[in-house]
Amino acid sequence: MSKPKPRAMALTQETLRDLFDCGKNGELVWKVGAGTQKTGNLAGCVCDAGYRVVKIHKRRYYAHRLVLIGIS
Repeated sequence: MSKPKPRAMALTQETLRDLFDCGKNGELVWKVGAGTQKTGNLAGCVCDAGYRVVKIHKRRYYAHRLVLIGIS
């Protein structure tokens, strides 16, 4: 039997504001650097469909959805 997956950590506006800033053109920019992430760099990468994808707590999110949640 396989173990059940642990529930994903809830993503809140506060968490997003701690991790990201809005760049000059409204793009997500890392506030905190860790590993390959450098402070001030554009967050995420562009996927095959052309959307920017950002990984937070081992889960992928579309950048435009994160902006809608409350980065400003």
